[in-house]
Formats: sequence, C-alpha cells, structure tokens
Amino acid sequence: MELRQLSYFVCLYREGTVTRAAQRLNIVQPALSAQIAKLESELGHELFERTARGMVPTRAGERAYAAFAPLLEQFLRARSAVRENVEENVDLRVGVIASATDSALIDTVTRMVDTHPGMRLKIIPGFSADLVARLRAGEFDTVVINQTFRHDGLVARDLVDEELVLAASPVAPAPEVVPVPLHRLATTDLVVPSQAHGLRRVVDHVLQAHGLAVRPLIEIDDASIIVDLLRRRPWFSVLPVSQVSREVGGGDLVAYPLAAPGISRRIVSVRDPSRPPTRTETAFVDMLETRLKTLGTVGAGSAQTDPGREHETA
Repeated sequence: MELRQLSYFVCLYREGTVTRAAQRLNIVQPALSAQIAKLESELGHELFERTARGMVPTRAGERAYAAFAPLLEQFLRARSAVRENVEENVDLRVGVIASATDSALIDTVTRMVDTHPGMRLKIIPGFSADLVARLRAGEFDTVVINQTFRHDGLVARDLVDEELVLAASPVAPAPEVVPVPLHRLATTDLVVPSQAHGLRRVVDHVLQAHGLAVRPLIEIDDASIIVDLLRRRPWFSVLPVSQVSREVGGGDLVAYPLAAPGISRRIVSVRDPSRPPTRTETAFVDMLETRLKTLGTVGAGSAQTDPGREHETA
C-alpha cells in the first residue's frame, strides 16, 4: 500500500467523480483509476460503486475513508512541520478579495515580514469565485473570500462578520435620518462594485429581500479607488467598516450606520483539506483575523449605532 494510493483514494472520496478528482490531483483519469484498482485489489474489497452520478463509496469504502483520512492528514501535517523546521524560507501563496482588506492586509503583511524573515509571500487579489477555483487548482495555499460564494469540499474558517456603512466625504450632504434607512440606498446615487463583486452581491441580496435595488452612479470593482473617489467628490458608497476606518479616523470620510436590519458581510479563509496548513499560513490568517476585527470595531463617524440591527450572513 502506497501513500500515493491513499491520497488518490481520499481525494476521489471527497470529490465524488473521477473527473474532478483527477483535475484536483493534476493527473490523467486512467492513472487515477489504475491506482484505485490496485488499492482495491490489495484490500480485497471494492471501495466505490461506479454509477451514472459518479463514484459512490461502498461500505468498505466508508470504513477505509474513516481509517485512512486521519492518518493521511496526520502524515501531511508532520511533513509540513518537518519542512518548516529544516527550510529557512517558506513560501506562502494567498488569494484575497480586494474589499476584504486594504488596511488590514497592509498591517498583516508588514507584521508577517517582521516576524517571519525567511518567508516569501505572494498576495494575489481577485473575485471570490475565481479565487476558489484557483485554490482547487493548487495555485494558492489559502484564499480569503466572501461567505456568499460556495466552497463545497474545502475547509472554511470564519474571520469576521462586519457591518457595512454609508460612506461619504464630509462635504457631502448628510442623510436626513441616521441610522440610514435601507430605502434611502435605493434613492441615492452610489459608487459601488459591479454585480460580479462579492460585496455588491451582499448589498443586492439584502435590498432585494425588501423589494429595493441600488441605483449606481458609477460601478468600479476596486474598493480603494471607490474610497479615493469619495474623498474627491460628494458621492456615497456602501462599504465595510474596515475599508474606511482609517479615512474616518483621519477626518477624510464620514461613515453613517444603516438602520435595522442593516447589512453585514462575512469574510472567511478557505483551504484545501488535503493539505494541512503550515504554521506560517496559520500565523498569517490569525494576524489578518485579528486586524480585521480590530478595524471592524471602529465607530461609524459620530453617529450612534443601532442596537437592534441584524446581520446578513449569506
């Protein structure tokens, strides 16, 4: 029995089809099928039933997964630990949604460089759906995405559930009512991301539940550019608290809380369960989570928050 066979078996069990498992493993389907057949021959039992819907584990397959999956993860974790102890440099590849993080990411990266001098860090921004696809393809060690996107078969960790606020320049006309009613968003010319953006999906989902829709003045998918536009012109946007905390603190922007039920978005980190996280990866996610939560506690301008607000966690 080879480690490769166990890895292939666990991947096929989790993916459910030879096609998806072969893509995840980056091998051709006949090679995968051959290794599964060898494992079945050695164990003396068929591990999967071949059906039109895919590969369905047999009773022996269920028992084999329960026995082998923990052993495989323990081995991979031990291998990662040994590698980290003997290698001076550790590579870390992270995909992030741009709206997750600008301020939090900058702080996290600088701290990681200071505390992990041998680390080589690669940060790639993108949309949640694309980042998840690239994680499955092995291009990232972990990705930071909006909870609104599916990530079946992957391991997710909640990082922060943060409020969205109505952000604007101090010279923009202040809302007549604060906290701002949701229907006010439907009558305000907003600078917002496009509908391909996870942040926009969160806003649209909540407003549609109330029979409302945003009225974009400008659609742009770079949250940092939206913030810069708000500094320059008397426009409005709906953004996470962490995205505007520094500008609010410096007096460049004002952030008005939204009335109940409000809007919030949940950010998660996601990884492939077949590859246990290294200590460097865990340290990065820990730091990012701490910084996101710290920024999320910054008050929204001088307005009082609404204690009755509910959270959108789609």
